[in-house]
Amino acid sequence: MTSPSSIDRLTSRIGTLAVLITLLCTWGASRPEAVIAIIRSTGMFSLAPGQATTAHVVNTGAERGIIIDWRVFDQAGAVLAQSESRRLMVGEADSFDFALPESLAARRVPIRVEVTILNHTRASNVITTQEIYNTASGRTTLLLPYIEQ
Repeated sequence: MTSPSSIDRLTSRIGTLAVLITLLCTWGASRPEAVIAIIRSTGMFSLAPGQATTAHVVNTGAERGIIIDWRVFDQAGAVLAQSESRRLMVGEADSFDFALPESLAARRVPIRVEVTILNHTRASNVITTQEIYNTASGRTTLLLPYIEQ
């Protein structure tokens, strides 16, 4: 028959083992990783009736991938549109199209586009461009650079 002290020792050892396993599992999974938020923005530019704009992002070398999202602002800073977050692995590209809503489409509207990039490495692994084009012909009228903030 087992004495109470040996049951207590066994319970204590099992508890200690469970705590040790839990610590080892969570320590490996919870090591902090640096994530860099890179915000790039165009300056203000205007879309005229019959024009739209497309933001392009290419991951040229962030091996672990990047997460991107876009926002379009009017001149007062109000958000006109925004994208869902998207993940891009190395070599992948994505784009975000924006055309003026019908309520604004009859006049020139100043806007700016901002892309937020979550990355584990430096910003030089990402290329961003902004294209303005004619919606009737699809012809590019202007290609804008982004400014890192």
